[in-house]
Amino acid sequence: MAASRPTCWRFTGSDGHPLMPGEASASPAYLKADVTHSPWTYVRQKPIMPFMTAQIDLLTRFGRRVRDLRTARGQSQETFAYAFGIDRTYISGIERGRRNVGLKNIEVIAKALGITLSELFEGV
Repeated sequence: MAASRPTCWRFTGSDGHPLMPGEASASPAYLKADVTHSPWTYVRQKPIMPFMTAQIDLLTRFGRRVRDLRTARGQSQETFAYAFGIDRTYISGIERGRRNVGLKNIEVIAKALGITLSELFEGV
């Protein structure tokens, strides 16, 4: 018995060659629909829900603000995380806009930076 190969879906044109991104095809419309990101594609797809973009922008802007304030104080992520009382990877996630920070943690971040909440959100 031959070893079975994993199934791999590949969209092909009428000539049998694989389609390149953006290339038109005579295949049914459902095959041309946008798909979410896959580890097998190198093209990042647009978010399905537009409000997700606004949230991502907010998280990214907040993370950049925290990073700017932290670096202005001359602190590394590790020393800041120690003052914050949390893991360095959590701070890294906040600064990259990957974490949705809760209100209590936002208050702790502001206290660790020695600023008020309104100062923390300036420019966000």
